[in-house]
Amino acid sequence: GDALGRVDRQNELVTIAIYAAGAALAVLALLGSRTAAALLAAGLAAYVSVFVVAARRALGFDRALAWVPVVRVLVDVAKVHGFLEGTLRRRTG
Repeated sequence: GDALGRVDRQNELVTIAIYAAGAALAVLALLGSRTAAALLAAGLAAYVSVFVVAARRALGFDRALAWVPVVRVLVDVAKVHGFLEGTLRRRTG
C-alpha cells in the first residue's frame, strides 16, 4: 500500500529505526551493559505509554496496559512487513 504509492514513508522508517535501536540495546543489555538495559527499559516505557494513555479512556488503565503493548507490536510488525514487501515489489517491477 503505502510503499507502492510512496505515501508516509517516514512513519515506517521511524518504526524500523525504533525497533533497530531497541534490538541493538537488547543485545548490549544481554552482554551485560546496565546502561543499555536502562535505556531499553526507558525507551520501551516511553514508546508504549504514548499508546496506553490514548487507549486508557476507552479501555481503562489496566486493560490498556495489558492489551496495548501486544497490539502495538502486532501492528508495527504488520506495518513494517507490508512496507518492506511493497518496497521490494516496487523495485523488482
